[in-house]
Amino acid sequence: SKENYLWLLKRWLSCMNGKPPEAITTNYSEVVAEAVAEVFPNARHRFCFWHILKKLLENAWRTQEKEAISSRFKEVVYDSVTLTDFEKEWGAMVDQYKLKDNEWFSNLYNCRKQWAPGYVNHSFWGGTSAIRKVDKPDPYFDGVVTIKTTLPVFLEQYDTTLKGKLEREAYDDLRSYYSRLTLLSGLPFE
Repeated sequence: SKENYLWLLKRWLSCMNGKPPEAITTNYSEVVAEAVAEVFPNARHRFCFWHILKKLLENAWRTQEKEAISSRFKEVVYDSVTLTDFEKEWGAMVDQYKLKDNEWFSNLYNCRKQWAPGYVNHSFWGGTSAIRKVDKPDPYFDGVVTIKTTLPVFLEQYDTTLKGKLEREAYDDLRSYYSRLTLLSGLPFE
C-alpha cells in the first residue's frame, strides 16, 4: 500500500541522514510513484523497464496476439531514436493492436516520461541504462538474492556480496599492478 511505501521510503531517508537521492529507479507502480513523489519530491524517478516488460504479457489481454504485441512494443521502445519517432510508433502500435481501451497501456503511456528512453536518457543514472536488451535484471546479486529473500537476509547477503566484490577488485588491482601486458605490435603508441 502507499502507506507501507511511505513508511519504507521515510525510514530509508532517515538512514541516509535526511539526504534524499537525486535519482531513483523503481518498479512500475502508481502507488510507488505516489510515495516516491511525496518523500523525494525533487528526485528524478524512473521506472525499471525490465519490470515493465515482465508485466507486458500479463496486460496484453488478447492471448493470441500477446507475443506479437510484446515484439512490437520492444521495437517501439528499442528502435525509436527521437521522441517524435516514439510518439508516432506508439500511436501506430495502439492502432494496430486496438489497445486504445487497454487501461494498462494507457496508464503506461501517460507515465512515459518515467520509462521511455528518449525521456529519461538525458539524466545521469549511475551507469544503468533506461533499457537493456536482456531477459533478466542486473546480475550483481545472481545466485545470492531471489524474489523470496527477506529484508534482513538481503542486507546480510548485500554486505557479504559487497565484501566479496571489493576483495576481488583489490586482488585484480594487485595482479594488474605486478603484471606486464604483452605488447602485440611493438610500436611506441601501444
